[in-house]
Amino acid sequence: MMTDDKFKLLFEHSSDAHLIITGDRITDCNAAAVELLNAGSKEDILCRHPAEFSPQLQPDGSSSLEKSAQMDALARQRGYHRFEWFHKKITGEVFPVQVTLNSLDIDGKPSLIAVWHDLTNLKKAEQKLKIANKKMRKELEAASEIQRGLLPTSSPLLKGLRASWIFKPCSELGGDMLNIFHLDEKNLGLYILDVTGHGVAASLLSVSISQFLSPFSETSFVRSAHEQNRLALAPPSEVVHKLNRHFSSNPERIQMFTLFYAVLNVESRELCYVSAGHPDPIIITQEGQSTPVIGSGIPIGVLDGFEYSEVCLKLNPGDRLYLYSDGIPEAKSPSRGRYHQDRLIKKLSSTRPLHLAESLEQIVLEVDAWCRPARPNDDITLLACELCPTCETETPA
Repeated sequence: MMTDDKFKLLFEHSSDAHLIITGDRITDCNAAAVELLNAGSKEDILCRHPAEFSPQLQPDGSSSLEKSAQMDALARQRGYHRFEWFHKKITGEVFPVQVTLNSLDIDGKPSLIAVWHDLTNLKKAEQKLKIANKKMRKELEAASEIQRGLLPTSSPLLKGLRASWIFKPCSELGGDMLNIFHLDEKNLGLYILDVTGHGVAASLLSVSISQFLSPFSETSFVRSAHEQNRLALAPPSEVVHKLNRHFSSNPERIQMFTLFYAVLNVESRELCYVSAGHPDPIIITQEGQSTPVIGSGIPIGVLDGFEYSEVCLKLNPGDRLYLYSDGIPEAKSPSRGRYHQDRLIKKLSSTRPLHLAESLEQIVLEVDAWCRPARPNDDITLLACELCPTCETETPA
């Protein structure tokens, strides 16, 4: 019997089941063990092998009798061993426990004190959480499919235009969005946006914004009231002003995002745009030289009534226009810091001999390599156009 009164008090009054095992038999147990095993009294438990209160097999298929001997041996060798186990009540109900075995001598005999912590409620909660996570995962996958369904499905079929894009969110749902679409037989609308934050909230907002901007939306700011319901060539400044008015009208609900919205006349090669806090686009000439493009405003949703100015420039034959999200220049290397725009420009210049889609693929590969062994912690989004009289449209990457 035990001689330490304090230890005896803990043994008898603990809420966890305590059992003393001497040799291969249970020689003592507390009231919590009697209750846990649905026993009538200690006498239903004492002098029995612990494996008798276990199912024949454990979940991994091993014999409870053989595996319990292994666990006991480890505890005696190390002095202490903890593991999960399935025990069986006298009434036959199997339940999970966390077993802690401590090796010591009691009255001069090598013994084990076993503590069984009932995991029934924890395992039920874990199972509920697993089911909820599985359901959430399916819902996120469905939402991701919906979000990707808003991306352009093919390059606009205009003579002298090649377009390509890559959308690679850092998680199931991204806060970036892009589109390129016909306004008429000569003009294209194109945009790329980046919502502050990540996850479901950012994704929902990006989808909402694309509803305003994309031509198939009834609420689109570029849709005219023309009798034939054709898309009007709304100036980019007008589109962005309306967006800013809408998303900054409620000071209690902060919804900020950067946006580059442009109208491109393929015939005249004139690009008119507004950049609302978005990274400056990059133009790469046919010779591989870069041309600076200047931004023109603050992110949308920051300041109601902000006056966004529109910029127009003329592209040259063979020019490539690259739009991108800040997930590229701000991608971090564990040892080399940020990727930066200068490195992006240099890479785009070096890939000028490649097809447009291949140049985008090279950027994504380099950014991924830059971040290793980690992954990019922001969405990677690219939209590119090339103007050349003889080029054919190109399928996006």
